[in-house]
Amino acid sequence: MAWLATLFPAAALALLLGAAAPARAGAPRVILAEDFTATWCPYCPHARCALEQLLGEYPDQLIVAELHWQDALATPWTEARKNEFYGLGGLPLVILDGTRFYLGASSCQGSVQTYRGGIEQRLQQSAVSPVRITGLHALDEEANTALLSATFLLEEPAPLGVTRAFLLLLENEVAVGGQLYQHVVRAAHEAPVVLAEPGDMVTIQVALPLDGVADAQALDGIAFLQRTDGDREVHQTARLLRASHAPPPADGPPAGREGIARVHPHPYAPAGGPLRVSLRLAEAGPPRAVALDLLDAEGRLVERLIRGPLAGGIQEHAWSGAPASLRSGAYFLRLTTPAGASVAPLLVVR
Repeated sequence: MAWLATLFPAAALALLLGAAAPARAGAPRVILAEDFTATWCPYCPHARCALEQLLGEYPDQLIVAELHWQDALATPWTEARKNEFYGLGGLPLVILDGTRFYLGASSCQGSVQTYRGGIEQRLQQSAVSPVRITGLHALDEEANTALLSATFLLEEPAPLGVTRAFLLLLENEVAVGGQLYQHVVRAAHEAPVVLAEPGDMVTIQVALPLDGVADAQALDGIAFLQRTDGDREVHQTARLLRASHAPPPADGPPAGREGIARVHPHPYAPAGGPLRVSLRLAEAGPPRAVALDLLDAEGRLVERLIRGPLAGGIQEHAWSGAPASLRSGAYFLRLTTPAGASVAPLLVVR
């Protein structure tokens, strides 16, 4: 499993499946709100309340990560992030994009006004980021891990300084002491990244353990790029698309449901033999027109694996990994049938 936590500098992972690659003019700014909190903190619920309200106001411009400190939900990474990376005491502590710090929260509505002011200042300062981040996360329940992949692309010239990429696994609806906690950081991975010229691109892929996770179906993934010298500005943040490559249930596909049932082995090394893709097709009716496509990081067609009529039921297709020019990185398999389309991630390691 040496592919894990490996950098693939030329492998992008765009989520605009079926669409053209975005113009290189920068990406809309998405702000990271780090909420340092604890289950025992009496004023921390005010900060959480305010951030949840602001997520409703800025659904496409704000991402919240809840980092616990000195409680049952804390991790070594969240503790070190507060104590060593920022070196700040006190709770609640909300940090916007690494540069705007808010200690304490006397009320929910008062904190809404305070944080909103910081968000608006940040967006007025820079509504567009020179960095675009795209990616996905997928469960591997057999291995008790979540696979995260994020691509960092520099679209515009910018002095980023010394930067690190962060990939975080978050859990929602975590119940402790009769309270529900959202966006709780369960695991994290970080790595140095160098983006010097427009067009420079780095993809990071990692498997994070599900230790302590109460509900694997309540997980989210996020990624951000942060300067680690100077003012520690977060250059950009993104949500990672959720996908699944879990094997089909033992009793077969649900009636009438079509899609990609299994991709095996995963990740896929062409030198180890063919890739086997199981398709779940509705059993009723005559054979129907089906297309199975391999898409690159920008959603462009690399190769059409299947095109033509297929009978219903479970159909398995073996693929050799051609063309030989296919590089290591993140791809997608897209199945199109008269009932619609489904997508599964494919990590290729050569």
